[in-house]
Amino acid sequence: MKMNIPVISILVPIYNVEAYLIRCIESVLSQDFEDYELILVDDGSPDHCPQICDEYATRDKRIKVIHKANGGLVSARLAGFQQAKSKYIMFLDSDDWLAEGALTKLLSTAIEGEYDVVKGIHKLYYNEDRIVTDYPRLRNITICNPLQYLESLIRYDIPCFLWAGVYRKDLFSENDFKKIIKISVGEDLLTNMIIWPRVFKYQIIDDVVYYNGVNGTSLMHSLVSSLSYLEYFGALMYQLTVDAGIEIKYLIDRDRCIAHIRTFFVPELPWNNKVYSQVKNYLFVNEHLSELRKYIDPKFLKFVRHKPLFFIYSRCYCMLFKILKLKNKTRRILYSPENRK
Repeated sequence: MKMNIPVISILVPIYNVEAYLIRCIESVLSQDFEDYELILVDDGSPDHCPQICDEYATRDKRIKVIHKANGGLVSARLAGFQQAKSKYIMFLDSDDWLAEGALTKLLSTAIEGEYDVVKGIHKLYYNEDRIVTDYPRLRNITICNPLQYLESLIRYDIPCFLWAGVYRKDLFSENDFKKIIKISVGEDLLTNMIIWPRVFKYQIIDDVVYYNGVNGTSLMHSLVSSLSYLEYFGALMYQLTVDAGIEIKYLIDRDRCIAHIRTFFVPELPWNNKVYSQVKNYLFVNEHLSELRKYIDPKFLKFVRHKPLFFIYSRCYCMLFKILKLKNKTRRILYSPENRK
């Protein structure tokens, strides 16, 4: 008997999102495109998410539920990927939701144009009174070779996140997820970088397909990356692009310099003379500074070439940020997986 294989598998990692999960699931069930499987991965969620998943699975045979011990976002995506049967996959975060007609718009483009990846526009949802459309630098464009795709990613000309699009499933392997299984911040960018040699046709459509719920209690907003984590992350970026050429290395160098500059404006992190020396050496070449101005808020570059002034400026910024923005709260510091206890 021939199995009925759906067109797309939608992977939803779930952890402690009870307040948002129903909205996410209902956004899929209300799509006008119906030939999908919805894979809900309960990553050891401590709230009522497991029960919500099981209840929905009893209502709709297209919904599959995986219950697993908590292992993080990448491990949950791997578990969903292992069960996916379709030609295409979609990554949907459990505190986000799909726009009306999203699957039809994305899949019709992917199938008709035989694209490896199709992305759409997304909206940032803060609350009912604040919804912002977030456009990528490049819109309505087609990328036709792997190196161009990789370069556009590192330049942040195209979205670095996995959501708000569809991917051919065979772009990925289980080993791809395992390479970054310990990553908990920046995993979307690395996952997209892993598949770069296989992406020959990439398309961005000018339709809103996704709502990103800006959740102030999410992992991204409650953590700050330590220097050790940034170094670990950077090493992975270099490893994943070792065959991409010197231009890509140059772009990663710039990306890492920007990441290091931002650490001076994180209240939870101390001043680091070694990192400042690395930044100043990079900025010794005049064109580097002008390039950085295109990719980082200018306020982070004030006095950057003058250590005493930059020290005073960045420390004052940190003090005010902690008082005014963080309300004197201290966020958790994320260390390199190799340094975690």
